[in-house]
Amino acid sequence: MKDVRNSFITAVADWTFILNVLCLHLILPRII
Repeated sequence: MKDVRNSFITAVADWTFILNVLCLHLILPRII
């Protein structure tokens, strides 16, 4: 159970990072 929770947290962190990068790429060009 502990391994499943760790992998889930890692996956969520990865997706959060990916979404943040995508948002930066979408928003920054409009600001600049």
